[in-house]
Amino acid sequence: MINLLEQLFELTRNLKDASLSGDWDSVLNIQRQREALCQTLENMEKPDSETQGDEIRRLIQAIQRLENEVMPLIKSQKKNIVEQRSTQNKGKKMTKAYKGI
Repeated sequence: MINLLEQLFELTRNLKDASLSGDWDSVLNIQRQREALCQTLENMEKPDSETQGDEIRRLIQAIQRLENEVMPLIKSQKKNIVEQRSTQNKGKKMTKAYKGI
């Protein structure tokens, strides 16, 4: 489980890097990988060892901190895309309306 959480941490760090550089195709790709890994982690048995539990807790907290940094970037990009689409749709409607005149 720790190995998978370390992979999730790396993917989350890569997600942050891709978001900061504006590589939104990579963001989408990495997010899909993260979702698959999270699904695998959810289906795993919880560790019995307290030491493992502490390491797992530390990794999860580190992942959550990274996610908290990344999510505003992704939400901002999503908002920009929605605004661009809205502007494009308005332009198409205006063009269509003028063609009828």
